[in-house]
Amino acid sequence: MQEAVLVVDGRGRIVDFNPAARKIFPALSAPGIFLHDIAPADLMEKWTDSSSEFELFWNEKCYYHVRISSVVDQKARLLGKTVVFNDVTERVLLAEKLQRLAIAQRPVCFDNQFVSVTASFGVAAVCGHGAL
Repeated sequence: MQEAVLVVDGRGRIVDFNPAARKIFPALSAPGIFLHDIAPADLMEKWTDSSSEFELFWNEKCYYHVRISSVVDQKARLLGKTVVFNDVTERVLLAEKLQRLAIAQRPVCFDNQFVSVTASFGVAAVCGHGAL
């Protein structure tokens, strides 16, 4: 999926966006909508005067890496911000699955041998010898 990009002015009004942003924010029909009217509360809580990056879990199904950057004029006066959303749901869910698998297959010492124990198969295999 393409990154979703919003351009927000100094008052928090969305002045431009790309088509991918409309997929994340269905209520985004035209420029002029205030970001706080369509964005999740988590995003607004992490909104700062400076640039920032963070992970955002939204709609109980999507994870986004959010990058907020300041837009300034030639005299370094803040004009607004760009907000870029990168869908990282697949990566986060895969990492969670790998973590669950790692926990489920921890080696343990049984009768002076290390064995791998899985949640679904019990004692799966003798991995080696040794003592704790």
